[in-house]
Amino acid sequence: MELSIWKRSFLAFLMATAISAQANERDIAAAAKQFFGLQATAVHESLIPGLYGINTSPSEVGPRLFMDDKLTVYGNFATGYAHLEGPAKGRDLTPQEAQDLYRSMLASLPKDKLITYRFGDGSREVLLFTAYDCPSCRAVEKSLLQQAKQLNATVYLVPTALRYQVDGASRIPVQEILCAKNREQAWQNMILKGQRPVGERCNVNPDDYAYLARAFPIKFPTSVPTAVTLPDGKIYMGVSQKFAEVFGGR
Repeated sequence: MELSIWKRSFLAFLMATAISAQANERDIAAAAKQFFGLQATAVHESLIPGLYGINTSPSEVGPRLFMDDKLTVYGNFATGYAHLEGPAKGRDLTPQEAQDLYRSMLASLPKDKLITYRFGDGSREVLLFTAYDCPSCRAVEKSLLQQAKQLNATVYLVPTALRYQVDGASRIPVQEILCAKNREQAWQNMILKGQRPVGERCNVNPDDYAYLARAFPIKFPTSVPTAVTLPDGKIYMGVSQKFAEVFGGR
C-alpha cells in the first residue's frame, strides 16, 4: 500500500531527526579526538539539553568531560569550563562567563523529569541533591514533612546513593524510584523506610541524575544533601542549618 504524502513527510522528518541526533554525537566524539586526542567510548546527552557527557573508557564511572553541541565550551565540575574555539580558544571562562553558563544550565533543567515536592504557594524553587542511603538527607526529608505547613517552596529532587560510583547495585533502587508511577511516594518510602518499589523498570537512565552535578561549570559540591536555589543558583551545603532560608519558611 502506498504511503500518503503526509505519512511520507512525517517518516522523512523522523529519519532526519534521528540522523541529526546521531551526527551530533559523532561530532562530539570527533571533537574529543581532534582537540584532546581522546577516544570516546560513549557520548550521551545529559539532562541539560545540548550538553553532552563524554566517556573515554568502558569502565569509566561517569563522563570524564562535557562539551556543548555548538562545540564552543568544554570542561567538568572539577576544572570548570574553557573555550573550545574562537579568539578565546583554550582560555578558561571568566567567573562571570562561568556564572552565566551555570545559570543557563539551571534554567534549562527539565524539571518535569525530577521528583517534585510542592509546599504552600511553591514560590521558592529549590534543587536538592540527595541520596537514599544518606542519614543527613533523611533528616532533611523528615524536616520537610514535619514543617510542610510552614514552607512555601517547590523542591526538585536529584536522587542518587552515596555508594553510586563504587557499587553498581546501588543504581537499581534509583532507577526503580524514577520508574515508579508515584515517584515522590516511592522516594519517601525508600529514604524514610528503606522500602524499594517492586519490579519498577523503564528506560530512564539513573546515571543521568547521579552525575548531573558533574555537568555544572563551576566546582559544584558533590556532597549531599546540597540545595541550590533557583534561578539565582545560590548553593547551600548546610541545608539543615539554613532550612527556613532554603525552603522559604513562613
